[in-house]
Amino acid sequence: MKTNNQRTATLFRLLLFVLIAAGLLIGPKAEEAQANANEQDSSTRPIVVVSYYDFGDDYIYPGQTFNMHMQLENKGNARAENVVATFTSGEVVALDTGGVKSVGNIDSGGVGNFEQRLTATWDVWGKPVASLPLMVTYTYSNTSYSSAFDITFPVYTKYVSPTATPTPTTTPAVVDRPQLVINNYKASVEVLEPGVQFSLELDVENVGSASAKRVVMIVGGGSSSGSSGEGTPVPGGTSGGSGDFTHFAPLGSSNVQSIGDFDPGDKIKASQALIVNTTTEPGAYSQRISFSYVDEKGRTYNDDQVITILVYAIPKLSIDFYQDPGMFFAGQTSMLPIQVVNTGKKPAILGSMRVTVEGADVMNNVILVGYLETGGYFPLDAMLTPFTPGPLDLTITIDYTDDFNQAQ
Repeated sequence: MKTNNQRTATLFRLLLFVLIAAGLLIGPKAEEAQANANEQDSSTRPIVVVSYYDFGDDYIYPGQTFNMHMQLENKGNARAENVVATFTSGEVVALDTGGVKSVGNIDSGGVGNFEQRLTATWDVWGKPVASLPLMVTYTYSNTSYSSAFDITFPVYTKYVSPTATPTPTTTPAVVDRPQLVINNYKASVEVLEPGVQFSLELDVENVGSASAKRVVMIVGGGSSSGSSGEGTPVPGGTSGGSGDFTHFAPLGSSNVQSIGDFDPGDKIKASQALIVNTTTEPGAYSQRISFSYVDEKGRTYNDDQVITILVYAIPKLSIDFYQDPGMFFAGQTSMLPIQVVNTGKKPAILGSMRVTVEGADVMNNVILVGYLETGGYFPLDAMLTPFTPGPLDLTITIDYTDDFNQAQ
């Protein structure tokens, strides 16, 4: 059985001999199977994440008022009710609504859209990025949930001369500075589960108007200290030990890496080996990435960005014969005593188990499995009639729904 998009398991090749297999085993009662199928998995819950936001430009300016469009998406397997987005004012202030937006209900796999009017305070002057904390709260089945996000806006700061007068004025000067952004990222492993080792691969670009020197990437968040102006740099260092490693931990090297220099427009691929902690539950997790660097005048910059990593819990199953199937005659019907066992550490809710064979007729080959405890098993007694002598391949397919409500 594959672990993604209908996982199948090819079991055994059956060699037809000149002997007849005997015996018949009756499976569990249909009523018991249906009762198991109706039990609800304790992991059923909504998971609301920020899937998209746009503020109509590439940058914001100190003192600017603008509208932001945001889209929330429910990646869980249950309906999110009473969804409320709350913005905490700081460098960016929410207007008109007091920072609270009611989004309503979001079905599993659905989205909720809203707009919020914002203004950038003068505290963002000279900063590369302004941040706006967001807390999304929602309920399901009388249980409250919340998710925290950090919405970021690139800042463009420029010096503007006074209004023209008869007296001579200097030409307005634009502040040249580097600005590193993550254009794209992906994990080297398609499906991340607790205990899985993977490489986080990032596409980083300098979209600023100046070169970034001695760039350091800090996975989990951190910063560098040193000179913040022109002249001789003062002693400083890079701090990466205060980051959040609850769900993902560095592997093979520290979370601090030097990735070189970036001229304006340069793109560099960076990577970090990580492992998903074994205590991590399935869900969408925010991962903070910091870039620390200096410009050509020795000024130090620290940029923080956030990406989202999805963690799954794929059922761990073993499919085998629960007794010796014996031998088969061509043209004669015999039983296939097949059994699926949950070898994982958690219960699983499974859909239909299906047996298919090329070159033979298979009857009683589909059954609904339902709820399967850890170590539990479920049999399927299919009836096989080979057409001709020779080996046969059995294909066993088991359907299920993953933690983000996607059929697999």
